[in-house]
Amino acid sequence: MYEFTRNSDSFTQSQIGVLTELPFDDDLQNGRRFSMWLAPAGQRTIEYENHWDRQTMVSNKYSEVFVSMLEVRIISYGRFMQCFREQLPIKPRHTSTIHAAQGETLSRVTLKVDLESSKFNL
Repeated sequence: MYEFTRNSDSFTQSQIGVLTELPFDDDLQNGRRFSMWLAPAGQRTIEYENHWDRQTMVSNKYSEVFVSMLEVRIISYGRFMQCFREQLPIKPRHTSTIHAAQGETLSRVTLKVDLESSKFNL
């Protein structure tokens, strides 16, 4: 689940959406747009199931929108330094490490545990 970080003709800032397929880095770098499913305005949570297809998304009043990188911003620091800033207009709706979440009451949690990969290993 992601939250949009700016307004456009298709979505508003803070509106939530579902990214069903991760875009390839190559596509992002070449300015290609990728598809997301936009939740109805005002909806604050998503009950998404992995087996949902296009018809299910539409029947649940989600609309497909296409997203791309924002314009490159050039930021100058003094006379000799420039930075180029690129970003997507989305951010994860809520993420936290287990340490940062200590003491919080969470109604739902998504957890990644992979016994094959040392990155997520117990």
